[in-house]
Amino acid sequence: MDVDDIVYAYIIEGVVFVVTEMLEGMTRYRTLEELEADLDDQAFWRVHRGYIANINRVSEVVPWFSGTYRLLMDGAEKHEVPLSRTQAKKLRKVIKW
Repeated sequence: MDVDDIVYAYIIEGVVFVVTEMLEGMTRYRTLEELEADLDDQAFWRVHRGYIANINRVSEVVPWFSGTYRLLMDGAEKHEVPLSRTQAKKLRKVIKW
């Protein structure tokens, strides 16, 4: 798998999952920090405490509750990834939505 194929990654109950357009599966990583260290920090951002997203794959930013947002990721599935308020401020400067 090519790193550019990764749309986002998330952690649930100590298991890190990676999602591409074609598949979703567990990884050998134990934390998102370990995965993050192996990814390009220009493309992959920690957008929420439990998610890393490929910001080059964001197709839309959708307002959500209490000043938070959802990232609508490109691809056939149109996955939604939560975006924290803190990260929204930083991301707004980069992708200019």
